[in-house]
Amino acid sequence: MMALLPYGGFCCDVADDPRDNPWKTLKTIQQNLEKCEELRPDHARWLGNAIERCHDDPNTFLRLLGIKKPKGKPSPFPLDSWLEYGQRICALEGDGETPEHAISIVLDELAKLYQVPPDRRTLQRWRDVYRSAEETGYL
Repeated sequence: MMALLPYGGFCCDVADDPRDNPWKTLKTIQQNLEKCEELRPDHARWLGNAIERCHDDPNTFLRLLGIKKPKGKPSPFPLDSWLEYGQRICALEGDGETPEHAISIVLDELAKLYQVPPDRRTLQRWRDVYRSAEETGYL
């Protein structure tokens, strides 16, 4: 039996990520709404998260949807770095490491992977974003 998810749909194939082609996803949502059909849960969550997180700023909204390029220079690190390394820092803290020592351990690990590793503030931000996502149930 498939699990019923919010927005009236069933689990969808995770290989079809709405962020991969935002215009196609918006067109699909528009067609569903026009036909008074239920939205796919992943599409509804993608659009709803962007609406919730944009704080009524249209530029931020378009960036969150992936339609508009992010501000500033591109990051040399993968977009999901906050997930991987934020989780690693939190796991080390859960194992009894102090927050500063956990960050130092991950910083040393990243220094072996990247010619120019992220700075401490970036690692702290990734940890905080990961914690926030975990606390709000996004993970």
